[in-house]
Amino acid sequence: MKLFWRRSIYIAFFGIFFILAPFLVISSSGFRLNLKKMRLEKIGILVFETKPKEANIYIDGKKIADKTPAQFNNFFPGNYNVIIEKPGYYPWNKTLTVKSQETTFAKGIILFKKSLPVLKIESLTDNLKYIGNKQSIIYVNKNNELEIYNLSSKQTKTVLELQKDESADLKNSIISPEGNKLALEIGFHNTISLAVIDLNSGNIIKLQKITGSDLTRLKWDLNNENLIYGITDQSLYRIDLTSQTAEKILAKPLKDYLINGFNIYYITENNFLVQQRLYDKTLNEIKLPPDSDYFLSELKNGLLILHDSKNSDLMALDEDAFFEPQKIDQNILLQIKADKTSLNDDKTDLLYYTDFELAIYDFKSKKEYLLTRLSEEIDNAFWFSDNKYVLYESGGKIKIIELDSKDRRIDITLATADEIFVSFFNPVDNKIYFTGKIGHQIGLFELETI
Repeated sequence: MKLFWRRSIYIAFFGIFFILAPFLVISSSGFRLNLKKMRLEKIGILVFETKPKEANIYIDGKKIADKTPAQFNNFFPGNYNVIIEKPGYYPWNKTLTVKSQETTFAKGIILFKKSLPVLKIESLTDNLKYIGNKQSIIYVNKNNELEIYNLSSKQTKTVLELQKDESADLKNSIISPEGNKLALEIGFHNTISLAVIDLNSGNIIKLQKITGSDLTRLKWDLNNENLIYGITDQSLYRIDLTSQTAEKILAKPLKDYLINGFNIYYITENNFLVQQRLYDKTLNEIKLPPDSDYFLSELKNGLLILHDSKNSDLMALDEDAFFEPQKIDQNILLQIKADKTSLNDDKTDLLYYTDFELAIYDFKSKKEYLLTRLSEEIDNAFWFSDNKYVLYESGGKIKIIELDSKDRRIDITLATADEIFVSFFNPVDNKIYFTGKIGHQIGLFELETI
């Protein structure tokens, strides 16, 4: 090759290099040319993950070729309207903000199924009990028999045949921690007796025959389902169902109590909240407000939750409050108006609601988050299985709302009924079950969610 052409090629290569090099350096630094604004800007990243997968993605009205899960690395800073949809599911729609050199995550998105409630058991209303760890419900059937219905297998099992004039109050019954025993009131003519039924064998034990007196406020031992507790006017009893014996463990009038291992927490008639060790009777106490009627709701992870039935107040106390009663104000973690509460699986967030407001309290950040405010009364609320959504019931509607507050919270009506009596969520099959009335149908309905 002649010298002239060789030099021409070298010059061309050097020219191209010097022209492209700045653009390569700029591009590798995360810059792109924004043609709309005619300037260089550092890009951001968008990441999407959904359940179910393979959902379509629309950004600013344009369908993207990729389906979920997906990651896009070349978005200029700004706000983008995102719609994620899949046939047969409710769409997800939000405005997401992309920032320079940052990743905007849209993970944990659940697309909820568009489905209709299916009647599973006719004529059921509110006299039933959900047994969560057994994925079952127990109810009285048309033949006046206690019957268990397994939500997964759809099989029924008769536990006990009630006498002709007997009735069973399942609405206020309590299930043992392992789900094998049920304590309930059984009515016969004008008398009511407390009984414990073994749900596997059908054996029944009348508690009054053991204690010789009527009991109230029955509560199971958290570690042994053969032990159950109850109070009389003057004493707290522990009942051993195996030996069918009763032991008086506290001789004083109580309004309410909780037992956790060797510690008992109780509220006295003169409004003291007391922590007492059962083995050595050592006690610590805290004075509750005089114009209140507190009862003990639950004790989990060192958190004691009380409800005031008189004033609809809720109080969450750190267990350490009993050892430093002079610093009680510091150990009151939460004091709000609330009707009912539920801790999430991690015991970090408390779901609570009043008649018209649904909210969450985060114990880590010590902040309250209002989820929604309604014009119709809230009848029930419970966590969805991933703790990122909350199911609630209001005005004959079953709805679900997400916790993520980016842009706005997705709030979807999953089902509507003429009337709802009892509702609950089974996390194993991710289905909602409720008894109610839809048109001419009355009974237990099943609703798919995902």
